[in-house]
Amino acid sequence: MKQSLLIKNLLAAGLDSSLAEKAIEKDFNLSTLRNATKKSLKQHFEDWEIQRIQDALQRKPVPDDIVEKLIECCDWSCCLCWDINRQVPIIIHHLVEHAKGGTNAYDNLVILCLNHHGLAHSKWEISRHPAPADYIKKRKSEFEKAIAEFKLGIRAAPGREGDTSTPRTQTDIDALKRIAGFLNRPAVFRPFSIEGNMSDFLAEMSNVILALNAGRLKTREGDELGDIKPISEFSNPQWRERMELVRDQFDTLRARVEVAIRQGELTIHNDGFYFFENRELPDEIDAMRRTIVSMLNVVLYQAGIPEIRGPKKENYRW
Repeated sequence: MKQSLLIKNLLAAGLDSSLAEKAIEKDFNLSTLRNATKKSLKQHFEDWEIQRIQDALQRKPVPDDIVEKLIECCDWSCCLCWDINRQVPIIIHHLVEHAKGGTNAYDNLVILCLNHHGLAHSKWEISRHPAPADYIKKRKSEFEKAIAEFKLGIRAAPGREGDTSTPRTQTDIDALKRIAGFLNRPAVFRPFSIEGNMSDFLAEMSNVILALNAGRLKTREGDELGDIKPISEFSNPQWRERMELVRDQFDTLRARVEVAIRQGELTIHNDGFYFFENRELPDEIDAMRRTIVSMLNVVLYQAGIPEIRGPKKENYRW
């Protein structure tokens, strides 16, 4: 957190992120860079780096709140690269240069990689400029919209757009639809009292946890149903957190059945068939699964996906 704040301060002053990281590694911050002599800087930086530092520090820094907004809305990424997974140095670029009256207003600033920053500052007198200010500004707006939708889980990450057939190109909603379809089966939510084979049931619970953790959809019969984006990669933080709770509840459910077997509440024969010694166990397991369904349905409702139904409450007598 502290290093992130230091990098933001140096970005605000006009340094690129790579040079900012190097300065931090050398135990410099904005204040010590301002007070450092050229001789002391030469002990740590190349001449061209020193020149870049000195040029940047002559400017008025971009306000902290604007830097924070730029980074939040662009996710530390260049809008012209259009790929939030591409880890390259970035810099705050002024659409209208300081020397030409440009300000530190948000609308005049954009995050660019060093290549596109150099391209934006290049002179094209004969042919049309490949990255004019108006184009960069338009691209920034489109990129911010894409990032916002990605963080809501309703679109793929910029740079990973595709046909949703692979986890890499899936949105959170794409993955949730597949999860809902995978879970909405009798093999997962039939009443516990009429489960056909307890060994298969435990295998199914393990497969559910595998699906949520690793994105592999596999049935108790061994059929492979494809891959989805694991919940750990969900871009909507609220959905990710709630789905992690759903996964934890499935893990607790599986552990409860295993405890019941060890403690003799449930007797399982070698062929997987069983006998309940604890007559309250089926109701307990079904109640746990209804809780899981309720938690899952909150996310499905928010995502606009039809809710699923858990095991009905059985009114049977022993």
